[in-house]
Amino acid sequence: MKIRQFTEDQIIKLLQEGKKGEKSVEDLCREFGCSTASYYTWKKKYGDTNPDEARRLLGQNGLA
Repeated sequence: MKIRQFTEDQIIKLLQEGKKGEKSVEDLCREFGCSTASYYTWKKKYGDTNPDEARRLLGQNGLA
């Protein structure tokens, strides 16, 4: 079974920083250490949820 590199808190923090729009997505991903493809995948799945709901969804999908 594959081990996840990023915790749910890290993913949520990245998505919240992306919503602010202060930095480009490329810069955020570079600082975070993930690909832009991962960012957009997470945003598509969890981007419009609040942090508590995103944690619940991440836990349901086995990403916890």
